Amino acid sequence: MDLELRAARAALETEGILGKAGVSADIADSWARSIAFGLDPLSEPREAVIAYQDVRHIRREKAELMGFVRPELELLSTQIAGTNFMAAFASADGVILDAIMDNEFAESSCAKAVRVGSVWSEQLRGTNALGLALQTGRAASVTGGEHFFRSHSGVSCVSAPIFGSRGEILGLLDASSEIAARQVHTKALVYLAANNIENRLFVETHRDQHILQFHPRAEYLTTQSVAMLAVGEDGTVAGANRRALDFLSGLDIAAETRFETLFQDRLNVILPALLRGDDLRLRDWLNSTYFARLRLTRPRRNTHAIAMPQTTGMRLDNRSPRAAVDPVFQDEQLREALRIGRRALHHGMPLRIIGAGGTGKTTLARHLHQCVSGGQIAVIDGTAASEDLDARLETPAGLPQDWVTQGGTVLIENAEKIGTGRWTAVSRFLNRLTQTQQSGRWFIILTETRSGDDAGKVSDLPFAAMPVFLPDLAERMDFDQLAKAMLTAISQDHTLATSAAQSLLLKERLRNLSDLDADLRVLAIQCPSGVIRGEHVARYLSIGTDQSAACSACSGHALREVKCQEIRRTYRQSNANIALAARKLGVSRNTVYKHVKSPV
Repeated sequence: MDLELRAARAALETEGILGKAGVSADIADSWARSIAFGLDPLSEPREAVIAYQDVRHIRREKAELMGFVRPELELLSTQIAGTNFMAAFASADGVILDAIMDNEFAESSCAKAVRVGSVWSEQLRGTNALGLALQTGRAASVTGGEHFFRSHSGVSCVSAPIFGSRGEILGLLDASSEIAARQVHTKALVYLAANNIENRLFVETHRDQHILQFHPRAEYLTTQSVAMLAVGEDGTVAGANRRALDFLSGLDIAAETRFETLFQDRLNVILPALLRGDDLRLRDWLNSTYFARLRLTRPRRNTHAIAMPQTTGMRLDNRSPRAAVDPVFQDEQLREALRIGRRALHHGMPLRIIGAGGTGKTTLARHLHQCVSGGQIAVIDGTAASEDLDARLETPAGLPQDWVTQGGTVLIENAEKIGTGRWTAVSRFLNRLTQTQQSGRWFIILTETRSGDDAGKVSDLPFAAMPVFLPDLAERMDFDQLAKAMLTAISQDHTLATSAAQSLLLKERLRNLSDLDADLRVLAIQCPSGVIRGEHVARYLSIGTDQSAACSACSGHALREVKCQEIRRTYRQSNANIALAARKLGVSRNTVYKHVKSPV
């Protein structure tokens, strides 16, 4: 205890007067309130503990909040472990509802006073961190002799209030220790934990509104220090987190405040771009500018996609096209292929769709079928085992007796796999369709998989057919729209940001639509409902890759490489859960993120 604090305490204890020179203004004011409450610094504080059944009742009432608090309390306890500590959560009345302490602290006299059910208001306990934070509405630290009661001078405490979206105090986090050396570090950790709880509770509370995230610096949009506003469909602000109140100080954020009274932009103008996952620039009425994005959390009704059966040989397909999302044909080369294909089929000429594997040949063929024919599709798979194809085409299993006369589309998939001898049987089959009396009109479409040096090759067929070529997936100019449409078909609860689509396009292992579909499903599984962004692609699609090597920032430094490899391995084993990996390793989340976001 320094000399000025000793002098201030001596004046308080011996003369009952306040010597403000040795203490901060907050501590001096708290001492003054304690004196006004009639408390004696040399006596023992009143033992104020509520019954355990009352604690259980309060816990049940605050079950949702407690669900967010406990993980942060556990993480906080690991971060300050080894310092003779206790981490606790208290209600807005100063009642401790949950606590975690190490064995050393549990044996101390402090543990007997700071226990579940104990009340820590200033009226009962004098100057203490919990009571001071409740009184001021700010994070507070009270070290040793700054406590009002001398019997509390052996402990140092840090507390931070947890605010609701209307600015009300919902509870407090507290960290207490008999070691004061790490007080500044502990205060930062407690404040961060309280902020994390507030943000998670904010998102859950305002799940039915638009949640706007904004910050003066774009890189902070992905952090817990981001400001958040909850805005209804009519533009009314339903809530704001603590950082939003800080950024917008000087502007009136009261009940029924509208978006347009805070920002110079109109919500109905910028909302479509935000819903697409775009980042925008906003300017408030005090001319401060922010980067902003929307956090999509509202549940949307799922549309179940119809899976395409994977069989060989020939089958009749009477299904309508999948209704979850229309095919995306915005690429110029693809649109030209679609135009040529429609004209060829209308003029009675077979169409050959040529492209690399997984470029959408079958999707284009089925779309053309709906455009020019409709009805049934007779599918011939060129990869079927070599057998009497002629006999199978003569009496295909499962088809009605009059199937030939009904008309439709013959889709020959993997045509490059059909040898010369087998083409003879297929040609007879096609001739039979076109020459049958009173038959419906049949259209013929073939798909061929060719890539590399054979990409532009057109092999000989026993009949004339019009070729069209499809672009590789990485060359499609409409990749963004395609990826977003595919994600919509997978999950109605997610939206793909443009940054995520571009990150997917740059992935080395993205070869075809099957790869893209698999990546999008992983992202939908790993990400919470809302916008999937570029950082999610980097984080979650690395789970299945080799992370045994150190990241680029640590490579070449022997000691750092070992630690980095351990972090990356634990992150992968934790199923890409940064918080879980941090708890396992006993490090901060930022430390884990720094190593797993960097490339190998």
